[in-house]
Amino acid sequence: MNGGWGSTALPPVRGFAIGGWGTLPGVPFRTLGGRRYALARLEWLGDLSLPGIPIGDFAAAEPGVRVGPFVAVGVAGGALAEPGWLLSGGVEPTIGLAAEGLFGLLRLELGYAPRYRRIGVTADLARGWWNVL
Repeated sequence: MNGGWGSTALPPVRGFAIGGWGTLPGVPFRTLGGRRYALARLEWLGDLSLPGIPIGDFAAAEPGVRVGPFVAVGVAGGALAEPGWLLSGGVEPTIGLAAEGLFGLLRLELGYAPRYRRIGVTADLARGWWNVL
């Protein structure tokens, strides 16, 4: 669970934004925001065996992926006048399916936000690679 809280003197550029990639797939990217937020996620990933893909003579890609469902909820509040973010007006749920592969380097998510009636797809590299790229 993540969360943040800012005082009424919080400058608009320091506000919190949620929605989309990394937070709530299916909710439009950075749509919800304000001086405070809370975000929680529950997921279960299980192993799914697949044949390994050969990569030259001495290596092969991981023979399987981890796949499973997730549910995420988030809330944003405390209006900030300048950025024009929407307040969530309650808990925003997202349900979906996540998959990890290539030795945990690649993560794909397919999420559905019921209130927006929208599907979101995200792809991400493991955080350990962010500084390299």
